[in-house]
Amino acid sequence: MFYGKKQKNIKKNYEPFFDWLPHPIAAYVTLFGKPDYVNIDYFREINKKKINKKYLIQDLKIILVKKTLKCEIYFSNNQNKGRRDIEIEGSSGNLSFRGYSKEQLKYSSKSSKKRVYVKNKFTNPMNSLLNHIKFKRKNNQKDLLLSIKVIKILLKITEKINEFRK
Repeated sequence: MFYGKKQKNIKKNYEPFFDWLPHPIAAYVTLFGKPDYVNIDYFREINKKKINKKYLIQDLKIILVKKTLKCEIYFSNNQNKGRRDIEIEGSSGNLSFRGYSKEQLKYSSKSSKKRVYVKNKFTNPMNSLLNHIKFKRKNNQKDLLLSIKVIKILLKITEKINEFRK
């Protein structure tokens, strides 16, 4: 998964990754469940100051593991072009989701080398992805439980980032 865009304005008391990462982590937890293992593979942080304004640039690679399933999330708030990309590799093919593209969803079959594009007819990119793979939410109570799981994972990531800073 690749997430981020060039973003100089930071919400007060929030780090850029904390603002962006709930979305891909929620997609991961929704599709595969809570990860057994969370690690930071790469972390870089730059504090910049331009004409009396401070901003923070962060680049990081997060690894989420559940049994034999490994997910890599790349985040940067220093990209010229915004990205919300999810790529899932399976035994029969690949599923690619591009949040900022008109043809957001693409399926590539390994056996026939065939590509199928699905045009977006939904306004919310995450709902678009989940609706296209025929995922149905049961009720809003599940959304609250999902939010709690995502925050716990974000807090683990924050702890690991603080270890990098030492």
